[in-house]
Amino acid sequence: MPSIAFEDADDFIAEPELPEWLVEVPEDLDVCIAQRHFEEAYNLLKRAREFLDKNTNADPVITDIRYASHIIVSVFFFLVPFGT
Repeated sequence: MPSIAFEDADDFIAEPELPEWLVEVPEDLDVCIAQRHFEEAYNLLKRAREFLDKNTNADPVITDIRYASHIIVSVFFFLVPFGT
């Protein structure tokens, strides 16, 4: 019976773990906006964008969060009346 060869542990490169707060950004933004905590939502968006700008790797989760944040920013600035 043939055996299955596994990669050497030395060849394995661990993906950097994402901060928990970043993974929860889309859900937290939904809650902030639903509760009309717009300043808190803005600060969370700003923090996430700063993190994403510094981390340009092609991690699929970061790519998804980056895409979602662009959509949320567009909707956020369209819906939230600033200066009123």
